[in-house]
Amino acid sequence: MGDGAKMTLWWCVALAALVAGQAERAATPRPRHWARAARTMEERAPRHFVGPHVCRSRNSTHCCPGWTSRPNSLLCIVPICRTDCGGPGACIAPNMCRCPGGQEAPSCLGGGGLAAYPYPARTAGGCRRICMNGGTCSNATCACAPGWTGDFCTEPICREPCLHGGRCIAPDRCVCFHGLSGTRCEIDRRTGPCYTDTRGALCTGALEGVVCTKQLCCATVGAAWGHPCERCADLDCPTGHLRNLATKECQVG
Repeated sequence: MGDGAKMTLWWCVALAALVAGQAERAATPRPRHWARAARTMEERAPRHFVGPHVCRSRNSTHCCPGWTSRPNSLLCIVPICRTDCGGPGACIAPNMCRCPGGQEAPSCLGGGGLAAYPYPARTAGGCRRICMNGGTCSNATCACAPGWTGDFCTEPICREPCLHGGRCIAPDRCVCFHGLSGTRCEIDRRTGPCYTDTRGALCTGALEGVVCTKQLCCATVGAAWGHPCERCADLDCPTGHLRNLATKECQVG
C-alpha cells in the first residue's frame, strides 16, 4: 500500500471515530441540575399548620407570632423564647422561661437567678406570668388594658363577634377565611351552587350552571347554598333585596 493510500485510510478511520463519539454523546442524556417539580397531588398540596396557635392568611396557614412547630411536624405548639432560658430553664410560653424553684421570667441567669430581669420577680405572691399587652400586675392579678382580657391579658376583645368562623386576634379585629372580609368577616364574597330545596340534611334542586354568592342565592330562589351546602337562614334584608357593600343599605337585586 502506497503512502497516499495509507494517508487516506488513516483519515477515514479518524473521521469514523469522530462521528461515533458525537453519536454517543448525543445518545447520553445530559444531567439535570434543577429540582424535580412536584408530580403527585400530595406533593403539590399546601402545608396547613394545625393546633391552638395557628394564624391564617388568604392562601395559607402559619404559626402565630411567638410559636413554631417541631421538625417534620405541622403542630404549632412550641413556644419561642428570644433569650436563652439557660441549661436548667425551660421555655414554656413566648419569651417566658420557667426557672429552677418555679419562678418564671424572660430568662434564667446564673442557675435560676433573675439579676438581669428589671421587673419584680414573679414568685408565689405575685403574678405567675407577665401581664401582656400593656397589662399591669396588682395583688397577684393582671389588670388588663382596654381591649384585652384573660388571666394574663392575652385574649383580645371583639365587641361585636367575628362572623363566619372568623377569629378575634386583636381588639375589634378579626382574621377571616378566604373569600370573607370586613372588620367582622361580614362581607361574604364566596361563590357556590344554589339549591332550591332541602330534604333533611340533603340539598336538592341545584340550579344548573349557576354559581353565585350566598346572599344572591338566598335572597332570590334559593333554599340552601354552597359546598358543603348551608341552609339559607334569616336574611338581614327583605327577600329580593341585596345589601350594598359600600353603603350597607338594602337595595332591590
